[in-house]
Amino acid sequence: MKLKKTHLYSLLLFALLLLMPAPNTNAAVKLSTPVLKSAKSAGYNKITVSWGRVEGAQGYRLYRKTAGGTWQNVKTLSGINSTSHTDDRNVQTGQKYYYTVRAYIKKDGVITWSPYNKTGLTATASMRPATMISTQLNASCHPVLTWKEVDGAQGYRIYRRMPGETWKILKTLGNSVLSYTDTSAVAGKKYQYMVRAYRRESGVLQFSPVDNTGAKTDLTLNTPSLKPAVYNEGSDKVSISWNPVKRATGYCLYRKVPGGIYLRIANLDANTTSYQDKNDGDAPYYTYTVKAYMASPGAVSWSSCVNKGSMAILPALKNQSVLDRYGLTLIEGAPQLTVSQMRAYIKSVNPDVPDSVLKMIPYYISEGKAEGIRGDLAFCQSCLETGNFTFVGSAVTLDQNNFCGLGVTSNGMKGNSFATPQLGIRAQIQHLKAYANKEPLRQTQIDPRFHYVTRGCAPYLQWLGIQENPLGYGWAAGSDYADHILRIYNSIRNM
Repeated sequence: MKLKKTHLYSLLLFALLLLMPAPNTNAAVKLSTPVLKSAKSAGYNKITVSWGRVEGAQGYRLYRKTAGGTWQNVKTLSGINSTSHTDDRNVQTGQKYYYTVRAYIKKDGVITWSPYNKTGLTATASMRPATMISTQLNASCHPVLTWKEVDGAQGYRIYRRMPGETWKILKTLGNSVLSYTDTSAVAGKKYQYMVRAYRRESGVLQFSPVDNTGAKTDLTLNTPSLKPAVYNEGSDKVSISWNPVKRATGYCLYRKVPGGIYLRIANLDANTTSYQDKNDGDAPYYTYTVKAYMASPGAVSWSSCVNKGSMAILPALKNQSVLDRYGLTLIEGAPQLTVSQMRAYIKSVNPDVPDSVLKMIPYYISEGKAEGIRGDLAFCQSCLETGNFTFVGSAVTLDQNNFCGLGVTSNGMKGNSFATPQLGIRAQIQHLKAYANKEPLRQTQIDPRFHYVTRGCAPYLQWLGIQENPLGYGWAAGSDYADHILRIYNSIRNM
């Protein structure tokens, strides 16, 4: 009997187990909330959303809503690698959308869903920026804007501003127009342009992003780079040339005589960057400058002119009447003072002058004639540089046979020395010739500094001073150098 009871209990327990529901294995599955990574525009009617992979998920469902709305199913994606989707279902340009994602797993016909981010990510579909291709200038110096077509655009709006100003609407165009000519641009100004694509959604204009960089157009002009003017002896004309200036529609060339003002001598087109000027024989040299200009309807913009100008030394430099008119003294030529006059002068201002100095004075005349240089001016220069051969305050001494300070380029320098007085005077004459013209030396070079001189940069005594030389060259740095020499010269001549 006892065995029968035990058997009965076993049968009852088994029956109870059969009547209980099977355990739900899916209920034990837990999926984490997908991590939203990004939501961004993929075009005027598209938004791409991406999220992180969820462990154990078999797929995902993307939801969308607008502000104040409820979540709506956008797309159900199967597969563990489906972690992004581009939403193009009735997406409107400029509309703000919210997106979120749920992961899921399906087993035995039962779907288990993960939690979801109730805030979601936001994104707005927008047109891509309108990319400017170029801002060329047409023949009338008007900026011509061109840009690439923007997908979804129904038209374009042109904006313009000048430096430091805000954007202003210039023109609104239809979608078939991809260029615009700004006929209101004024020469001499700088402009910045921007193009924004637009489309109308629900009665509201939606625009592509603002591009504050924009495209710049410069209607100002650089100063022309003027090349050295060159006198052509064969044609008796001066050749002037300059580098072309970008955006220029023409050039004006000006000329002046010493002490005068610039007068316009030619008006030239944009393709002309050189000119042949006639020598009128009315000046020892001409100075030229040039200005570029840009002409547009109602306005003309000018560049700056070359301040220093470009100089051409003319044959009139040998016309004494012209030289007298401009108060210039040629360094080359025959002497106007005699040896006797120069000896009388030096004895009057320096009674203790050594006999060796008196004996060497004829060398100024003979060495000067040998090179075509005025030896009397060289003697006056020596008087200035040596303190009338007293050598008081001079950088050189009598025994150096250096009577003009050759080689004394800074305080404390001893200067060059020469074997004899004649050679010292020859070196001085040669150095003056280096400044006076470009002719070769007729005697063996003695001057150790001959090659340092820009040949022909000071044909006039008045240009030996660097401060008075219009080319910026010269022998001496002190002011009024020639005036000091001329005062000695006039004293000798008037004795």
